[in-house]
Amino acid sequence: MDTFETLKTSFSPISNSDTTILILGSLPGDKSLELGEYYGHPSNRFWKVMAHITEDELPLTYADKKQLLLQSNIGVWDVAHQAKRKGSLDSDIKDVVPNDLDSFVANHKHLKVVGFNGKKAEALFDRYFTRKPGINYISLPSTSPANAGISFGGLCEVWRQMAIALLLCVMPCTLPAQSHAHYDLEEVVVAGSRSKLEDKSVANVTKLNLSNSAEISGLSLSQKLTGVAGISNFSTGAGIGKPVIRGLSGNRIAVFAQGTRIENQQWGDEHGLGLDENGYEQVEIIKGPASLLYGSDALGGVLYFSDALYAKGNSLEGTLGSEYNSNTNGWRNTGAFKLSKNRFHWNAFGGYTTHEDYRDGNHDAVPNSRFHTGDFKTSLGYTGEKIISALKYSVLSEKYGLVAPDEEGAPYQKLTTHIVSSENTLFFDNASKLKLNVGYVFNNRKEFEDGDIAALDMNLGTFSYDAKWYLPKWNERWTFTLGTQGMHQTNANKGEEMLIPDATTADIGVFGVSEYYYTEKSHWQIGLRFDGRNIDSEEFTENYTAFNFSTGIVQSLAHNLSLRANLSSGYRTPNMFELLSDGVHEGTNRYEIGNRALKTENSYQIDVSLDFKNEHVELFLNPYFNYIRHYIYLQPSDEILEEQPVYYYSQADACLYGGEAGFHFHPHPLDWLHVEGSYSNTFGEKADRQDLPLMPAQKLSATVRANFSPNNATRKILRKFSAYLQEQYSFAQNRIAEYETATPAYNLVNAGLAFEFQCGKQKIKFNAAVNNIFNTVYYDHLSRYKQEGIYDRGRNLNLKVSVPFGGVPMTKSGVTHLE
Repeated sequence: MDTFETLKTSFSPISNSDTTILILGSLPGDKSLELGEYYGHPSNRFWKVMAHITEDELPLTYADKKQLLLQSNIGVWDVAHQAKRKGSLDSDIKDVVPNDLDSFVANHKHLKVVGFNGKKAEALFDRYFTRKPGINYISLPSTSPANAGISFGGLCEVWRQMAIALLLCVMPCTLPAQSHAHYDLEEVVVAGSRSKLEDKSVANVTKLNLSNSAEISGLSLSQKLTGVAGISNFSTGAGIGKPVIRGLSGNRIAVFAQGTRIENQQWGDEHGLGLDENGYEQVEIIKGPASLLYGSDALGGVLYFSDALYAKGNSLEGTLGSEYNSNTNGWRNTGAFKLSKNRFHWNAFGGYTTHEDYRDGNHDAVPNSRFHTGDFKTSLGYTGEKIISALKYSVLSEKYGLVAPDEEGAPYQKLTTHIVSSENTLFFDNASKLKLNVGYVFNNRKEFEDGDIAALDMNLGTFSYDAKWYLPKWNERWTFTLGTQGMHQTNANKGEEMLIPDATTADIGVFGVSEYYYTEKSHWQIGLRFDGRNIDSEEFTENYTAFNFSTGIVQSLAHNLSLRANLSSGYRTPNMFELLSDGVHEGTNRYEIGNRALKTENSYQIDVSLDFKNEHVELFLNPYFNYIRHYIYLQPSDEILEEQPVYYYSQADACLYGGEAGFHFHPHPLDWLHVEGSYSNTFGEKADRQDLPLMPAQKLSATVRANFSPNNATRKILRKFSAYLQEQYSFAQNRIAEYETATPAYNLVNAGLAFEFQCGKQKIKFNAAVNNIFNTVYYDHLSRYKQEGIYDRGRNLNLKVSVPFGGVPMTKSGVTHLE
């Protein structure tokens, strides 16, 4: 510490054009000045508070810390540009020369909240500046180690007021530091990378941004998820796909959207997700059993789709987009409209997609592979002082051709899915909260063999609820969560054919989870759950019960090196199709026979994740071993019924094992360069050492990306520019089951660019990509059309344009002024 009064100078601000919250300090302390970093003293709690309230892990490097703020639209600066001070105490600051905060406000059009990190920062601000209308000013307790009178938990509770002020966008005011917020950032979302799953599981959670998909290729939503290591796509042509997580798919993957569990007859090979990414911000993926928090069908993993953010406080926003795919002469047009006014928020999304028959690498069209979809999604949100609530509705209409040699009378399917849900969080004075989500999903599936009369016509209606009670933190280390989930589902047949009889399924589950924060670098979790399921039909009635557990730890092993280790169990009851099917399943060319003696599947997985991060490189290694008792699979036979081969549902104990590894290299000062790579594998065997069917091939992926920021001369026209080159290599799959065919290796090369430019006052975003540049002729091992000798999609040029509009504040009368 300096013993003499010296002149000290602050840093440049951390901010970007999207900054909505600015945190102002007084002047950097001596340790911060020595390191050249904001809040560099190891005892200052600023970065820990920011990581906590944005629900992210504490970054290990300063570059990652700055990125944490920027991706959450948070900026940092100091009131004083220069001042004299002896040591680091605020009380010793003299002869202040302030920063140009008025210019900062003028240049950051989205700025809504200014938070003062301590009383000195606020006092200096009020001495040199005038508070501006339209911005909320908040007094916050200092994160300095000198402010030892408030606990870390207390700091976090008060600092969350930034999110409250941003979302409510009230008239300019100062909230007293002693007041307590009744919100957390999971509900009042500031962070664009917010996580719905990460804070509830020591399992590794992977996020995929769906709203910025320059490098995400694929016509189906499932295919777009394959950019994540360990995720594959079980496809039926270009439009139908279901995700495969480490060799498991269908009813073994729990899917959540609009805060509710999605049920849409996932048992068929040619049944897709039943979701469109329009209106969703990102998807979070848990690989492995997650039955503790998500119930039956989470045996293989979880897909959690997070809704798009609301408009920024008191404003109107929107986007119009159009996309073209050359391979299928396909068009996709979408629109988004967002409105926020005081405590109310409204989003609406719509889109229509149409594709003709796709062409393979030989330029041959695949007859009847065309498809069309239309979607609409809306949500109405309310933010009160003790309740946050949202009511959501979506409808998705889909029509898919099922490939047949003769186009005349070719079979097709039509699907309609309605989702109505309500998400609610109630806050109590004792710092506990209750989350209650309820939802209803209605799915109608029709399959047409010849003509316009549906041979198969099924209705599936599912009501579900999910309640969680978060108890107050005990002793600053322990947290407890209690919860219950339930479902009531009815299946009804209306067509001539009946694959499964009418039936009713009812679920109920209760669970408890406890987390213990031993230190900042050590976090433990343990939980238990009990479930019961009843299946009732005229032909079959059965009750199933299951106990499950999960335990794990997040531990910092060394500087920049962290470990996640998790041991968990999962379960899945056999579904109606596996139990009771008896007939030809159109589109699969099989006669499938169920097995009423099937038992519940039970999974036990060990999952380890090692992560290394520093300023230049990130590395991860994620091995796993999954043992499944009574694994259910479809066994081919040499029998023929109704001119179709007969398949029987069978069971055997099985093991799935493998993992993922990868790296991200971003050298400095070459900040524009990013080099990424990943490798994934999954091996599946029955207890008798025979290979399981339909295991994904080993895959290798490498991407080189360049992100450029234009110089001052071109910035008025060209705002952002990026380009990438990607290689995806799939190894030969020779580990196959009986009656299954091997698949040769193949290599795909993709490239693309994206840029954002200004046309007058209008911002326009444009993406162009070429997938399968060399028009490779190949089969993917998980393509259902492989057995018919039909190749996958050839070269495709993808062009995408997006035009955002609005983003302007609402006037007091509620009228917007669009430029």
